[in-house]
Amino acid sequence: MSVTTQYRTVEAEREWRPRVEQAVAAWRGAERESVARGIRRCGLDVVPIGEVEAFSAWAVASDLVTQILSVQAAPEGYSARVRHGASALRIGYGRDANDVRRLAAAYAGRDDDELGRLFGFPRCCVESFCNWWPCGRTAPDYGRGVVVDGFFPHTNIQLRHLGVRAVPHLPCSPLCRESERSAEDILDCLETRRDVDDLLAVLSLPVDYSVVGGVVRAETPHFTVASDADGEPDCQIMLGRPEHAVNGFSSWRAMSEAHSAVVVAAHRDDHYNDFDSVLDLGCGSGRLSRLVAAYKPGGVQYGGVDSSPDAVDVARALNPGGGWSVGDAIDYRRDDNRQLALVAVSRIPPYLVGPAVVYGYPGPGGVDGGTTVARYVPVSQLAEEVALETTCA
Repeated sequence: MSVTTQYRTVEAEREWRPRVEQAVAAWRGAERESVARGIRRCGLDVVPIGEVEAFSAWAVASDLVTQILSVQAAPEGYSARVRHGASALRIGYGRDANDVRRLAAAYAGRDDDELGRLFGFPRCCVESFCNWWPCGRTAPDYGRGVVVDGFFPHTNIQLRHLGVRAVPHLPCSPLCRESERSAEDILDCLETRRDVDDLLAVLSLPVDYSVVGGVVRAETPHFTVASDADGEPDCQIMLGRPEHAVNGFSSWRAMSEAHSAVVVAAHRDDHYNDFDSVLDLGCGSGRLSRLVAAYKPGGVQYGGVDSSPDAVDVARALNPGGGWSVGDAIDYRRDDNRQLALVAVSRIPPYLVGPAVVYGYPGPGGVDGGTTVARYVPVSQLAEEVALETTCA
C-alpha cells in the first residue's frame, strides 16, 4: 500500500510531522504491549524484514508465542518509489500457544468472527464488520456524506493509513463507546503521559475522509494523506469537532480530568444519595451528567439544557438515554426538590437562592486549569434575580 503525506505549509510540517511520527511510534508500542500485558489475547503485526530480529527479541522478552501468518511481497513500480521497502512478514502473537494456533487457523480460513474474539475487538464492531465488509459496503455511520460532530479521538481511524490510531479494529461507529473504552485500556500501556497526549492530539484533528475509485484521501487542517484503498469500499465521512472541543476544552485529557474531579466530588457529597436524577445546566455534549448518573449504583435518569443547539444535537447523538433540550438554564426550573443540578460555572451564570457552592469548571470560557470545589443544588432553588455566590479555589 502506497501512502503519501503532504503538509499544507512549512510551518504545519515543522509542527505536525514530529507529532505524527511520535503518534505512530506510540500506537505501535501500545498495540504490542496490550497483548504482552494480557489486555488482549492476540495481536497481528506487519513486520518489515529488517525489523524481524528486533520484533522477535521483544516477543521473547515479553514471553510471547509468535507465528508467521503470511509474507507480504516487496512493492513494485510506483509503490516501490513511495515506500522504499522490502518484503514484510505478517506475524501473529499472543501469550498462549493455543490462542496463536487458533489465530493462524482463523487467519487462513478468513474467519472474521473468530479473529475478532482473539484480538479482543468489541462485539458490536465485530458484528458490524462481518455484516457489511464482505458485501463490499461500509457500515451506515461511515456512509457517503456522513458528518460527525463531537466524535471521540479514540475511535478516529481515518488516519490509520499513516499508522495513527488508538484501536486496532474498525469501530462500528465513530461514536462507539465500547471502542472508546477499549482504546483507553490499550493506551494505558504507554509509558508516558506525553505519548498518550501526542497520539490523541493527532486523532483530535478534524478530518474529511473519502474513498473513491480505489483511492483514499484524508484531509486535516494541517496535512493531507493519500493512499491505495486496498479493497476498502467507497465512502465519505467528515469528523468535525472532537467531544472535548464541544465542551470548551483544549484536549481530551483536560476534559477528562475536570470531569473526573466533579464525579469524585459528587460521590463524596453527603446529599448524593438523596437525589434520583441529574440535570446538567450548560450540558455541552452531556458527558458530565452521564458520568455522574452512571456512578450511582443502578444509575439514575439524567439530562441537560444548553443554549447551543449544536451542543444539544451532540448530546442527543452521544447519549440517547438522556433528555436534552435547548434553552436558557435560568428559565429551566422544576418543582422536584430531588432533581440534582450540575451547574457549569464557566458556561452559564448559575444564579442560586442563598449562599451556595456549585460544581463547575473554574475559569472563563470553560478553559482548562483550576480546581473545582462544589456541592449540589436542587433546581427548585434556581432564581433569576439573585446574587451569585460561588467558591472556586
